[in-house]
Amino acid sequence: MASIVDAYPFGLYNKHMNSHQFTLRNMLPPVASLLPGFTSSFLLGFAAEISHAQSNPPQVQTPPASSVPPAIPSSQLPNTNTDSEAPDFNKPEGKGSKLGKYRVADGLVKGGRVKVKDRLTDTYKSSVVRVIARDESGNILNQAMGVSIGVTANNLRVGDSNYIATPLSLVLGNTLQWADQIEVQQDNGASLKAKVALIDEQIDLVLLKPEISPSPLRFIPAENERPRLNILTLELKEKRDDSGAKIIVAEGHEGVLAAMDSEKGTLTVSGRRISNRQAGTAIINLQGQLLGMLLPNSRGILSSRLKQAVSLAKGKRPFHPRLVGAIMGRGVLVDPRLKDAYKSIPDALQDIADGKAPKADTKLYLKAHTDELKPKDPPRSILKVAPGEYELTESIVLPSNISVSGSGAKDTILRMTSANKPVVVLDNVKNITVANFRILPGKQEKAIASVRIRNSQSVVLLGNLIQADQGRAVHFTNSQEISIFGNTFPKRTSKNILKATPPKDVSKGIYCQASTATVETNAFLEEWPQSLAVGKSCHMLAERNIFIRNQISIAVSSQSTSLELKNNTFVGSKMALRFFGKLPEFVVEDNLFYRNKFSILSQLPLEVQKFGRNGAYQSVAFQDGKMVPGLDFVKGKPEFRKPDKYDFRLLPGSPNVGAGIPGKNGIPTDIGAFQPSTYLGKHTSHLIDTLSLALESENLSLEWGFEE
Repeated sequence: MASIVDAYPFGLYNKHMNSHQFTLRNMLPPVASLLPGFTSSFLLGFAAEISHAQSNPPQVQTPPASSVPPAIPSSQLPNTNTDSEAPDFNKPEGKGSKLGKYRVADGLVKGGRVKVKDRLTDTYKSSVVRVIARDESGNILNQAMGVSIGVTANNLRVGDSNYIATPLSLVLGNTLQWADQIEVQQDNGASLKAKVALIDEQIDLVLLKPEISPSPLRFIPAENERPRLNILTLELKEKRDDSGAKIIVAEGHEGVLAAMDSEKGTLTVSGRRISNRQAGTAIINLQGQLLGMLLPNSRGILSSRLKQAVSLAKGKRPFHPRLVGAIMGRGVLVDPRLKDAYKSIPDALQDIADGKAPKADTKLYLKAHTDELKPKDPPRSILKVAPGEYELTESIVLPSNISVSGSGAKDTILRMTSANKPVVVLDNVKNITVANFRILPGKQEKAIASVRIRNSQSVVLLGNLIQADQGRAVHFTNSQEISIFGNTFPKRTSKNILKATPPKDVSKGIYCQASTATVETNAFLEEWPQSLAVGKSCHMLAERNIFIRNQISIAVSSQSTSLELKNNTFVGSKMALRFFGKLPEFVVEDNLFYRNKFSILSQLPLEVQKFGRNGAYQSVAFQDGKMVPGLDFVKGKPEFRKPDKYDFRLLPGSPNVGAGIPGKNGIPTDIGAFQPSTYLGKHTSHLIDTLSLALESENLSLEWGFEE
């Protein structure tokens, strides 16, 4: 019987690159006077280490050049001879030497002082990578650094023994979902897919098996592991070159191996510029030997423990990242294609309710016995749903403390086949997330919602495409802390999305009653009678949303409690903001109204002084049947970058540019939902995915020029 791991065979390219040794023999004490920031006593501390240098360096087969990343020029590599032929920085440089680029003319010696940190950074940057955890749609869930390691032996091929070591806690994903895919990004910009070879929860370690292994760093001999050594950590950072293009650069940061525990295999480091951004990177000495791997909060794992992990991983079959959460007992996987996975969402939920799931498979990972370094348990169990269309005759009723995550709205569809039944029901629950689905209702009457939330708390809807058929897409009542981020609500778009709006349609995109909610970075498309309905006793914050060609974009009941409307963009709607009767407490500022019949419409007189600055073009404000005088509107026609592609960022020199309330950095913002570099904020990538689906545009991210 095929196991859950067998279902994902892993075709490996057993590729590898040469290992190198670097010795300081016969360079002490002269080099001590040449190395800035490192004392003579530190260098002399390497004497014992040098005495253990191997006399027979490992022989490694080199694969074809086309199958590996570009090799480091030999002139930049540490000397591999274990005798007294280490580079002498006092000697004249030979033909082809690269030492000149690392020299500083300080008058100490002829030719200048050598910048060891820069030289080691350049030499070993190809062995350090960035590890990115993504969902099925490519959204980044989390990222860390990683280091290429491998167990070597004299005259043995070691390609099968090369792995990427990285912190487990940073590549699991996040508290909402675990990773569908893991990407290994090298310093030259190349990206590789990776599977999981070993999980060691006790020390927060995962070994990844990439398609092609970067050159591994050589371990320090275990007998030379000791504290108070000066060390170097490496960091890959994104910067922009002179043309504005993003490039990856390597930076080295000096520090000290502050303490270690040989029995547990752990260490701590100190250094002014060593931060969590470097977690997962290599900790090396000045010989280029691997002392360990950095964890968050300046903790780390000794190289001897890493070597043990590699030995345990050898011979084990790597498995798909999508299985990690299920294997570790952090949730369950629904995938009709796999024998060992659940076939349906209701079956998985029933086992969770009965206490039969989730369950860990300790045969496939090393379970932690203490809480010293293990990743924190997620606040929610994760129910991961593989791509597919799931037809439902009954509503999905979710319990508390669960995150239900699809594999992207394009690929994971929940379709209700029964009339007048919600697709998802959340009643009297808390701590829930529903993410990355396309949610399609059956035939609805006006009071039926596709997603119904009652008497609940701390609910997140993230990255979904949610539709309605004369009912409501989302309806919540008597609930607190409702967060709706990065979703698209299409009413009438292409023929493949939804039928044309019926003449008597009274549907609503989002309907809030007696609840507190944040609605941020969503798109409401086409003929919604009411896209966002702020009902009785509702406290609503609506920020950085786009409303396109609605009948009423935001409808505010006379019985609502409060409304904060900030940095939204309204385009082509009949009524952008409609107040019915008495006005609640409100803030309306930095919104852009473009070619709406009415920007603001009220049955009662408005208190103009309560409105902040907004932008308006061909969008009039009316109160009690008359135009409203005195509103602070920035007027003039705004020019957008690509309005036909829904990219409503303002072009330089356009009205409303820099006219918004300054941010925390004091820099003025643009009026409207879009900002020049941050687009629609932290949920932009999710909105691009769902909006692309609604518009049937495969290249919306490319059209916007969006870079994560």
